Amino acid sequence: MTTATTPPTQMLAARTASIDSRVPLVEPLATPPTGGRAERLLLPATFVTSLGNGIQLVASAILVFTTAGSALSVGWLAAAMIDRLVHHAEVISMKGDSYRLKDRDLGRVPAATKAND
Repeated sequence: MTTATTPPTQMLAARTASIDSRVPLVEPLATPPTGGRAERLLLPATFVTSLGNGIQLVASAILVFTTAGSALSVGWLAAAMIDRLVHHAEVISMKGDSYRLKDRDLGRVPAATKAND
């Protein structure tokens, strides 16, 4: 059972414990198109659609769904991709600093930490 004080990694582990180890992983979902080829963004969503219902799939993205349209520069394309991916899905949204980006200077202020008195 998870509580409000359970760390996100433990919550994710608890919620994904039953996932088969042979589950396909689609990553990253939002690689910006190059050379005006925005349709390449639909590749992960098309792959998911071709698998049909009743499958387990792990997909990750660094975009917040509400801002995907502006980040992908093609609003209708972002909406179509998100619609295909979340149809019958359970979305697990994790908050906090990205482990993969923890050592990179991206011009953002790191999360505040409590200082010992």
